[in-house]
Formats: sequence, structure tokens, C-alpha cells
Amino acid sequence: MATLSELNYINSGLHRKIRKEFNTQTWLENYVNLKFLPNSHKGSINSNKGCMKGSSLTFSANQGLHALCKRCLYFNPIRETRQAWRQQGISMIFAGIDCGTKSTKTVIYMNNQIIGSGAAATGFNQQEAVARSLEEALCNAGVTRDQITKTGSTGSGRKAVGMADIMVNDIMAIARGGRYYFNNAGTVIDIGAEDVKVVRIDNDGAIMDFTINEKCAAGAGAFIETIARALETPVSEMGPLSLKSGKRIPINAQCVVFAESEVIGLIHAKTARHDIIRAVHDALASRIASLVFRIGLQEDIVITGGVGKNQGVADSMKRELNLRKIYVPERPECGAATGAAIMASESTLKTIPKAL
Repeated sequence: MATLSELNYINSGLHRKIRKEFNTQTWLENYVNLKFLPNSHKGSINSNKGCMKGSSLTFSANQGLHALCKRCLYFNPIRETRQAWRQQGISMIFAGIDCGTKSTKTVIYMNNQIIGSGAAATGFNQQEAVARSLEEALCNAGVTRDQITKTGSTGSGRKAVGMADIMVNDIMAIARGGRYYFNNAGTVIDIGAEDVKVVRIDNDGAIMDFTINEKCAAGAGAFIETIARALETPVSEMGPLSLKSGKRIPINAQCVVFAESEVIGLIHAKTARHDIIRAVHDALASRIASLVFRIGLQEDIVITGGVGKNQGVADSMKRELNLRKIYVPERPECGAATGAAIMASESTLKTIPKAL
């Protein structure tokens, strides 16, 4: 269960209000220098920095800018920059990178849409995994790295993302990612390789409570991978096979090692493979359901994380939670990366006041 101070800390990023008063020097320097404009576009609209009616005068933010603005009250660098963007059809592009323990995922976000994604095994070199996943995402999106306005990083390896402009808390990223894919999400369950995070959010998207199971991998994706090796079955086939089963076989062990021993016993007892796989998924779902009930179930339920691709786990979760439907996005493994990209976008747009 999350403490009140933890919730306030997490939610502070959701409800920051745009300051009504801006430090003149700060916002003029930021926007006249087009701080948030992609590098590829800066040269094309530099002439808009200091345009005045009937004048071709240009200036630098550090050279007489404020004196000029005092003489020319109708000059508004924010408005001029926005107009230049609209005229040239420029949209800001953001990246979200989730550097997890097993895999690193990247999404490219523009105009409230995911336009590209990529993934790479994290391995020993986190920086290399970040670079590979980013390049794949950029290629799929058809954009280049210098077009990225801002990057947000999350996950256990978020500090390894050297190009990140902001680091996003895992819980916040998961909540925002789940809410992006399904507007009615009340609980987001992120099932990763090594841990499970459950986040309960209200109708406005604020985080009400959360909990994390990171003491044992028996409640996460590593459990399924261990059993898949024991059954000599590809992980990608575990979900479809479990859906063929109509039996409920209990696995009582709370540890991956002991659970594997139980599975081996079932194999020796000539239990059908699909029945064993369903038993594994049911055991996993039971552990996750206990986390959900700990903070309170609130529909709709959304599953993100790599295990979300396993249809059998979602099916077992429905039975454990007594629900008719659980929502899973098309690429559930990109949930946290999507949240990081959205937070990067909002951290930029919140600092841009509306044109006067």
C-alpha cells in the first residue's frame, strides 16, 4: 500500500498548474531561441525571432531583446513562434524510453498518437539497448533523432538513458500509459519480467494507490519463462495452449524454484501440457489478484507489460478477479514507454502559455 506522502509525491506531476506569471527574461530567452523546436527546423524560422511590422530587424535574446520589446509592445515571441510552426506545419515529436531489466522499449509520440515503436534486449549494456530500441522506433516512425523535441525515460535503467530530458517515475508512467490506451482505466496492472506493479487511478487520472511485488519473480514474467523451459515450449505458445485447457490444477508453491518442482511432478504424472500451462497462469493470476485486492479493485482493468501479450494470463486474471473483460493494448510492453513520452510532451506544453 502506498503512503499518503508517496501518493502526493507521485501525483504532483499530474496536477501542476501552469504559472500565471512568467519571469520575463526566462520565457523570452526560451522561446525566442526556440528552445523546444526540433533542431531540423530552427534554421528555417530563425527570421521569425525578432520580426516587427515593417522591419527586417533580427536580434539575439541576449542582445537588446528586452529593450526592443519595451519599444514594441505588440511584439510577442511566443505568438510569432506558434505562427511560424503553424505556417510550416511543424509538430513537436517526443520519445519515451522504458529501460527495463529484461528489455528496453521506445515509442515515438506526436499529435497524441504513437507513430513508431522499437524494442531491444537490455542485457549487460543498457546504453546500447537504449540506442538500438530508439533507432528501431525512429525508423518505424520515419523521423530522425534531431527531430525529437524532448525525451522521457522510465524503468529500472532510466538513469542510463543519457539523452533523456526528464526521468519519469515508473508508477506515473504506467498510469499514464494505461490511461492513454483506455480512457476508462481504473486499475493498471503492469506485469514485467521481474516485478508486478498495480496502480489504482481515479476518473481524473490521479493515482489513488499503488503496490509493487518485487520480492519474488514467482509473480512475474520470469516465472512463465522458467516453466516454459521446463516444458520445452516457446513462451509465445504458452498463451494459446493454456486456452485449450478446461481443468483447474493448483500450484501452491510461492517460489519459482519450488513451483518448477511441482511442474516437474505434474509432467511425471503425465498431466497434459496445456493443463500444466493453465495451472501456471492461474497461479500467477492468483498472486497478482492479491495485489489488486490489497489496494482495491477499480474497473476497468488494463494489463500492460510484456506478459500482457500472453492471452492465457489475461484469461486467468478474469477468472481470479471475476470480471467479464480485461483490456490489453495492442503492444502492452510499451505501456510505460508511452507514459514517459506523454509526460515529456506535457512537461513541454505546460511551459508554453497560450498566445496573447
